[in-house]
Amino acid sequence: MFPKFSRNLWLLWFGTIVSAIGNELNAIAFSVYVLQRYDSIYLMSLTMAFSHLPRAIGGMIAGPIVDHFPKVPILVICDVVRGLNLIVMAVSAYFFDLALWVVWAVAVTNSFLDAFFDTASQTVIPKVTNEGELVKTYSLFTTSNQIVEIGMKAASGLLLAFFGPLPLFIFDGVSFVLSGISEAFIKIKENTDSRAPLRFTTKFKEGILYLREKRDLFRLLTVLGLSNVFAIGGFVGLLPYCKGIEHYGLEYYGYFLSIGGFGYLVGALATAKIPPSKYYLIFCVSFLVHNLHWLLFLSHELAMISFVQFFVNGLFMSSVSIIVQTKVVESTDEQYLGRVMALLGVILTALSPLSMVLVGYSADIFGAKETMIATYTSSLGFSLLVVATSYVRSSFSTESN
Repeated sequence: MFPKFSRNLWLLWFGTIVSAIGNELNAIAFSVYVLQRYDSIYLMSLTMAFSHLPRAIGGMIAGPIVDHFPKVPILVICDVVRGLNLIVMAVSAYFFDLALWVVWAVAVTNSFLDAFFDTASQTVIPKVTNEGELVKTYSLFTTSNQIVEIGMKAASGLLLAFFGPLPLFIFDGVSFVLSGISEAFIKIKENTDSRAPLRFTTKFKEGILYLREKRDLFRLLTVLGLSNVFAIGGFVGLLPYCKGIEHYGLEYYGYFLSIGGFGYLVGALATAKIPPSKYYLIFCVSFLVHNLHWLLFLSHELAMISFVQFFVNGLFMSSVSIIVQTKVVESTDEQYLGRVMALLGVILTALSPLSMVLVGYSADIFGAKETMIATYTSSLGFSLLVVATSYVRSSFSTESN
């Protein structure tokens, strides 16, 4: 079910897991910190936007740089700097009245580095994977991350309620530094031309032209990016929605995400067994399940039923995530992989910050529940349009370009 472990795979896997442990807590801690201090969904959504927009901008820069320079040093630098940023911010917030712009500055910097780290790690994974085991490797990383997510998100609500967000920032910062130390020992053969001058503009244009020639791949990434814009309501609205329900509260935010993570875990375990002929069916069904899940979740306040819904949603979203990652890597020539993976990140995140701000502003005026219903009704309509037109069907063909 999982690939054979090599020394490099162990080191990359360990670094990713240690980083993920803190990262799961950090993602929630930023939102809770701003929401509790300023009591504004709009400011919370702005913080989330500042955690995503630089990622899109950084993605446009990261691709050519990752393709040009060795990947492992990029992983180490990104992890260590992100960790130190969080530690310094948390210590400063403990002793001083930290201004909101400082929190945003850390969010912006770390988000920018996220783009470089994600792009570099995606290009390293195929290099530490045995031939023919790429899907199994992605399944391994996804499964491990979901085990972490289940535990951390289930505990996050309680930890935040008892200790507040600052200790979680410290924990996250330390985990990043430990992750960087682990990755520093990875030894792989790098096919880079780092001694030659970096013609950034030329490399960037080459990446764009290459992706445009891969029409099936370009269509798939475009659909994913647009669906992400429509679906952002749940990510912005879930925390204030749970906070506003008397018998839910902050801890249920963590519980719901944890159950969704458990479904994601089961989906990751099952994905390696799915035949390629079923990839397109899984993709279409996951689109519909995701949107119906949120609309049904908002139609009642029964926690047990919601747990089942989050599990099923996580199961399908995991499978489609692994399938898409595998298709992108298998369809891309090695010399362009960094730029394509970076552009994938740009397409998935470029419009999300604007969507987050609009959803947050609307939630402050009309309410989180009403805003989420509107966004997921629109998302469902978009999903039905994609499925009805078979716009991305050829992207899942074994003969696809």
